[in-house]
Amino acid sequence: MHASMFRSLPAAILAISAGLLLAGCVDQRPNEATCPVPHALDDGASASSIMDRVVAYKWLETAPHRGRINILLLSGGGAWGAYGAGFLAGWSERSDAWSRPDLDIVTGVSTGAIMAPFALLGRDYDNTLRSAYRGLSADQIFSRRSVVTLPFWDSLATPEGLQKQLRGSLTDDAIERLNTLAKDQRTAWAGAVNFDTGSFSEFDLSQLAADLPVDAARDVIVDHIMAASAVPAALPPRFIGGCMFMDGGVRENLFIGHIGSALDKAIAQAPGVKPEVAIYVIVNGPVDIPRKLTGDSLLAIGQRAIEIQGYQLQLNALRTVFAFAQSHKFHLYWTSADDIVSSSPQSDRCQLPPDEAKTYTPAFTACAYDHAFQKAATSAQPWNTAPQW
Repeated sequence: MHASMFRSLPAAILAISAGLLLAGCVDQRPNEATCPVPHALDDGASASSIMDRVVAYKWLETAPHRGRINILLLSGGGAWGAYGAGFLAGWSERSDAWSRPDLDIVTGVSTGAIMAPFALLGRDYDNTLRSAYRGLSADQIFSRRSVVTLPFWDSLATPEGLQKQLRGSLTDDAIERLNTLAKDQRTAWAGAVNFDTGSFSEFDLSQLAADLPVDAARDVIVDHIMAASAVPAALPPRFIGGCMFMDGGVRENLFIGHIGSALDKAIAQAPGVKPEVAIYVIVNGPVDIPRKLTGDSLLAIGQRAIEIQGYQLQLNALRTVFAFAQSHKFHLYWTSADDIVSSSPQSDRCQLPPDEAKTYTPAFTACAYDHAFQKAATSAQPWNTAPQW
């Protein structure tokens, strides 16, 4: 559900790598999965033109009536998505200056991609996210593969539970509402990586709801979200348009895509008073790297290296968004889970798990959800507005 799951996978990955060296790799790629020439599907100019067209149109047609455009960016984070789900629900409870606005654009990678359509749909779907994340355990959404089939693996686990849960949450009403929002140029996006071209791809989930009948839209939206949350080695890839797609967090743990250039064009052309832009960022997890003694073994060192890389990716993504907002003079508000967790047994915060795998427990996800809810609902200053790194 996010690249940070890599932090808990090095032992398994090394074991698989060794096994494949001995057993030989059996390529399970579908025969028809021949990726088109780069840029033909999702890369470079085409993605840019899609974003330019959507955002510029929205601004030119509706900006005078809105006065402000609200953008939400949701990071990856696996089970840490319980933090984001709780924060969104707590945000909905406010009726002050920090009240939750209607969102115009939501983007998400990995667990953030799973949350994105429901975040766009608004507070009526807070309970949907609560049911998905509060009390979440790995057994509810993943099934581990048999070691006997090692040479045929393309992942450690399969996500039947997650896919079933997602399909159930995307009800006919949810699809129809996404369709309505798309007509108002309000969109939810999932970010994935095309493993064949190496490019970062942006899937417009709202437009899929608008373009297809309800049942077909549900199938395609689920497929795209599963692609955007398919952690390499942990979960199997998805093939879309002949290309292999996996977790967007491999390249970008937050994304605002090509919105920047589109907003510049639209602001320049918008009549009358120029609308404000507010970017909200929910980091599903901590930003600071937790301290811990590292074991002096191959697996322990490898695990710690991957863990540090995951946190650094998170931090770099946040820095990039901050610089983007600053350069465009947009408002930026961000939150992370740093202040709801602690490694001290005496703390009343959630106990920071020793490794990422331990976040997939009912106790931890319930704690993260509840603390985030209270933080968003009752804190005098629920959002950070300046860098703290």
